[in-house]
Amino acid sequence: MGREKVLLDENGLREVLKKGLAVPISRLSDLEDVVIVGIYTRGVYLARRIHRYIKRIYGLNLPLGEIDINLYRDDFVRRFDFPQVRESKIPNIQDKVVVLVDDVLFTGRTVRAALDAILDVGRPSAIRLAVLVSRPGREMPICPDIVGVDVDPGQKRVYVELKEVDGQDRVVLR
Repeated sequence: MGREKVLLDENGLREVLKKGLAVPISRLSDLEDVVIVGIYTRGVYLARRIHRYIKRIYGLNLPLGEIDINLYRDDFVRRFDFPQVRESKIPNIQDKVVVLVDDVLFTGRTVRAALDAILDVGRPSAIRLAVLVSRPGREMPICPDIVGVDVDPGQKRVYVELKEVDGQDRVVLR
């Protein structure tokens, strides 16, 4: 599998989620107007964790949503023979600040698809992008508002592993 470097272990991931993502999200605006929406798959689990931190720290149970962008992808025909499409669960976003959560921002295509999907549901007052890892290589003019970790331009691959999906929490570079 080649050499890999652990960028964040379980403790590092927990700290970045709390201090790098949950705290800045809590400062975006009046939390009463914030809706958190995770992008399937790992973005959903990250959004749930951020949601729990904000609930524990600030006592607010913010609306939480999940969005599947498979049908909005611009490479849908090339990428999937039979895509697994999950049900998107998006709370009322009308005139709310939507915080879109994803694991890795690379080309920007996933985020572009998520923006299309969100706007099909309603018209938020603003959409903010929170990503665990940002790496260079944008193909679209997409810039995150909140970043847990930036990686060096020389990195080929970034893998986010979460207990809910992969059995362990870590971010590795390969």
